Amino acid sequence: PPLEDTHSRPPSDFNMSIRSDSSGLMRSNTRTIHEDYRGGVEDPSEVDVEALLQKVQEDRDQLDLLKQTLHRIRNFGFDQDTKTMMAEIRDIMEQYINDSRVMAVACGAMWRLTAGHDNRKIEAAGNGAIESIVEALRKDQNSDDIEFVQWAVGCLASLADAEAVKSYIPKIGGIEAIVEVLKRHPEAGVLEWASRALHNLVSQRPGGGDIGELIVRNIVSI
Repeated sequence: PPLEDTHSRPPSDFNMSIRSDSSGLMRSNTRTIHEDYRGGVEDPSEVDVEALLQKVQEDRDQLDLLKQTLHRIRNFGFDQDTKTMMAEIRDIMEQYINDSRVMAVACGAMWRLTAGHDNRKIEAAGNGAIESIVEALRKDQNSDDIEFVQWAVGCLASLADAEAVKSYIPKIGGIEAIVEVLKRHPEAGVLEWASRALHNLVSQRPGGGDIGELIVRNIVSI
């Protein structure tokens, strides 16, 4: 069976624990926030989602504030006007595609926004976000950052769980990008999330043998 979002968690190197809430969606432990988020622990019920969207729009050129805001979205989610927020994160990915630290938190935010929602995963394919993730993985300066790599392939693993996205990722070179980071980083965290991504690309997909063959052709070169 596919590796569902409720069984996924961000890379262990980030010390993030994930649990399923009553609706089956992922929710982060708010006490385990990455070290470059200095805002302290927040009560999710007190987070103003409209203010989060405004901060993403206003802090675009202030990297520390931008990363803090993206961390908050990753930790608490964003259920109002998600299409606009996803477009904002897509724009951030395009602007900072050569900055692995911004891309890491952007991938985490996109992962959180789309987890458990196939329609949002399809939106991520349509608005170019998935293409930006794959392109960022191909860049040498990013692929050397193992933390970014884990967030990126983890996000792709979650996105690939949606039936409509399974055929899209291979078309934009996603399989080659995932296999290439496996060559660079044989560490357990990368192996786990890359394996989940490749598994989800072929699982429960009618006629998925073509993708399976593409994966095999790339894997044998490792």
